[in-house]
Amino acid sequence: MESVASTHRIRISLECLGYGTEILITHRTVCGNVNLYFLEMSAWLVMAAIGFAKLFNVPKGSLILAAVLAAIRGSCKLVLMHFGLHITLSTLIDAIVIVC
Repeated sequence: MESVASTHRIRISLECLGYGTEILITHRTVCGNVNLYFLEMSAWLVMAAIGFAKLFNVPKGSLILAAVLAAIRGSCKLVLMHFGLHITLSTLIDAIVIVC
């Protein structure tokens, strides 16, 4: 099985705040397998979607639909980014996938 590195690094530039440095944020995943990583991230996306749906008083019948669409959209974006697409293009493509 193909495995993904268990550490993801995110660089944040602080030039807009007047600093000439970057912050390196390290995120460790729970699992090392690529398929389990996408499943883990989909679970987090579903929880976030349900939380926002509850916050904005979405009808109970629409909660499942919101959770499924969040999992599809987020997984699509993660897969596209995994294969090297830029985040903005990945976001555009997964938004088009959800609308169609």
